[in-house]
Amino acid sequence: MEPVGDALVLTTLRFAHEIRKADTLDLPAAGRGWDKREMALALQLIDTLAHDWDPRRYRDTYHEVLREAIEQKLAGKEIAAPPRRKPARVVSLAKALEQSLKEPRRAPAKAAGRRTSKRAA
Repeated sequence: MEPVGDALVLTTLRFAHEIRKADTLDLPAAGRGWDKREMALALQLIDTLAHDWDPRRYRDTYHEVLREAIEQKLAGKEIAAPPRRKPARVVSLAKALEQSLKEPRRAPAKAAGRRTSKRAA
């Protein structure tokens, strides 16, 4: 999470072609008062999870497989369904958040420097 203009942006795993600029979003008007406790929790979460990340390092294999199947179909080849994967384990978001807050924090100087540099940007 980081402030971008009038928005607080939460970043999740996205492929490069799925990312949009904040100024293209329909955001509510700024000026709402913030609860200090909410802001402190948000900053703690940001400091805990913040790191450099490049979405171009990841591939969207779903679209790759789909495109390959379409090309095979266009070429007149028979398409076989890929084998089913084992379902993912369901994780409690609340428990994951609690656990992440219990983990040791990064060095204070590094986290503080990152927070101020993101606000300035």
